[in-house]
Amino acid sequence: MRPHIAINATMLSAEEVTGLGVYTLNLLRELLPLLAADATVKTIHLLGDSQRLRLLLGDLLEKPQIAIVHVPTTHPVGRLIALNRYVNGLSDGEKTVFYSPTHHGVVLGQTAQIVTIHDLFARLFPQNYRFQSYYFRWYLPRLLDRTEVIVTDSDSTSADIARFYGKGRTVETVPLALPRDLAAATPRSVDGLQAEKFFLFVGPGYSYKNCDRLIDAFVQYRGRLPGSEMRLVFAGGRKPYREFLRGHILKHAGEFSGDVRFTGYVSDGELAWLYKHACAAMVTSLYEGFGLPALEAMHFGCPVVSSNTGSLPEVCGEAALFADPYEVGEIAGAMHRITEEEGLAAGLVEKGRVNLRRFRWDLTATKVCEILTRV
Repeated sequence: MRPHIAINATMLSAEEVTGLGVYTLNLLRELLPLLAADATVKTIHLLGDSQRLRLLLGDLLEKPQIAIVHVPTTHPVGRLIALNRYVNGLSDGEKTVFYSPTHHGVVLGQTAQIVTIHDLFARLFPQNYRFQSYYFRWYLPRLLDRTEVIVTDSDSTSADIARFYGKGRTVETVPLALPRDLAAATPRSVDGLQAEKFFLFVGPGYSYKNCDRLIDAFVQYRGRLPGSEMRLVFAGGRKPYREFLRGHILKHAGEFSGDVRFTGYVSDGELAWLYKHACAAMVTSLYEGFGLPALEAMHFGCPVVSSNTGSLPEVCGEAALFADPYEVGEIAGAMHRITEEEGLAAGLVEKGRVNLRRFRWDLTATKVCEILTRV
């Protein structure tokens, strides 16, 4: 019996597509043509806001096998209720595979389910994700108990799933890729930085991003190089954490306080410019489920200094200079090497170009399609 494929696309219902929505959009642009061309698939149903899906996916929805099931809500609880109601109402006589590109799956019904779990931030750092931690602690285990295949972005997250939810589940690693809109962005200069040399950190959002230690490492770096005019730039992120970092700078950065800059929100074009002009991208978090800023930096020819923890070693391969994120001195030493050691930065840039070949949306979609049709 040819299966129906139902896909949770509710993350595209919001007016602004960010985070998990960006993943969903980039994946569906490659996945939908593959499923529509697969003779073993009967129909594809996309669950989400019909107007938004037509706007974002356009001609991809013109295939006769593809239909939209209108689910307009963007409220987290409303989303779960709607998804569970839909799956629970499916006929037993029709074989359907339900796929969620995010952790928003179902606990009701008997339909085969596949979900993608991108990270377990809410379990590892519950203080930063108070409400999500309840979901990951109480709802997600029940969801996983009725899931045939769990897809992750990295082997590191696969190991975290075994750690928190037990071994014996079917987990498959399917890496993601650079968002197409950012990859195609035209660089646009950021005011005040055109003539500066700087290290770059993208997305200072929560304490696990480890930016306080990065600031301390920058102070050590500058102290070792009298006369240096290097800056440390933080792009994007969340305002509460930025304010915490400003307080840390006032207490600990001393004479170098004015050399740490915050850009606030940046467009794709401005982010592209920052990567292209930075001396190095600092991806020195305590943990990442994948580590997209490392790939972003490699795409724009920026050398990467990375933590040696979590998913980052498997994502960066040989294309980064690694440091222990808990050791300020190691981070400072890596900063010193990347700017002072002849040929190191250029070599990492070239290795980054090679490393990027492992991460393509067509590869991601092909693997997900194979899992969906196999189940």
